[in-house]
Amino acid sequence: MTDLSILIPVHNEEGNLPQLIDEIEQVMPRGSAYEIIVVDDGSTDKTRPQLLDCMERHLRLSAIAHGRRAGKSAALKTGFDRCNGRWIALLDGDGQNDPADLAELWPEIASGSDGMMYAGVRKSRNDGLAKKYTSRIANTIRRRALKDTSRGCRMRLQGPAR
Repeated sequence: MTDLSILIPVHNEEGNLPQLIDEIEQVMPRGSAYEIIVVDDGSTDKTRPQLLDCMERHLRLSAIAHGRRAGKSAALKTGFDRCNGRWIALLDGDGQNDPADLAELWPEIASGSDGMMYAGVRKSRNDGLAKKYTSRIANTIRRRALKDTSRGCRMRLQGPAR
């Protein structure tokens, strides 16, 4: 059984993806039962050929490709439907999430009980001004709608995680 599915939605991540996949494979603890699932959301650059090359070198890697861009939410839905792990970790394809953070946290998660959700907050972003403002507005709406005051913490869920 797969314990962890690492889901990475991507769009036009040429040059970022091979390094990210290599890094995940380097930092995850030996003996961990995990899979890496990449959903290519209609990339128009060389992301797809690079992904196919990565699949030849990394047996834990599988990929799904949207024929045309459907958006990050659709890519996540496609990926969630494919995940086999008891736990699902999301990483961005642009390299702004450090796989070493996941690898460090994984032993605690794996030994924990069902019904826990672990969330992290980026310390710094490499986004442009428009992306930063858009994210800030979306996060404010999300926090108000969910009455969520958390900033990167463990939260107890009422039901099973999946």
